[in-house]
Amino acid sequence: MFGLKGGTIFVGLLLSSSFAQAELQITANQNIWAVPSTSKSCKAWNDGQEQDNIKPKYINLGNLSFLWSNPKKDFRIREIRVSIRDKILKGGEYKCSVVGDELLALGMGDWLTIKKSANHQYTYVGTDCAMLCGGIEFADDIAGTMNGKIEVVGDALEGNTQEEQVYGLPIQVDNLEF
Repeated sequence: MFGLKGGTIFVGLLLSSSFAQAELQITANQNIWAVPSTSKSCKAWNDGQEQDNIKPKYINLGNLSFLWSNPKKDFRIREIRVSIRDKILKGGEYKCSVVGDELLALGMGDWLTIKKSANHQYTYVGTDCAMLCGGIEFADDIAGTMNGKIEVVGDALEGNTQEEQVYGLPIQVDNLEF
């Protein structure tokens, strides 16, 4: 793992209008910097854990929010994942997945099921704790722009049927040296 040597990593989310028509609209921080120190996940904070469990060079996606527009189906979030690809990353890519208790800890109560919306309206849910993804490693610690995405994986639920669906939001990551 290479040190940052006086640099900062800047991550910016680019909201794409192509996702505006999706049944699930995702919002996250617009400007994100990778932090070269450690931190605690929401689960670690909730459990009163003293030690940090998020590795250095983490990105803070902030409190996420979701607007669901389907008037016939509920949506159950099962996983939120982040992926970034570029040759300057160690192994050419970075992946982070938040599932299970870590995912549940992002919000209060059972926030993972978004109820069906009224006609021509949205149902809103959001997290109460920021989503962090850590352990970003660079093969070459040079300035560069990398593309990636946040994906929400879940099931659209109607009666006794469920259908897996994946919704995404593109992100752009800039590694800047100063």
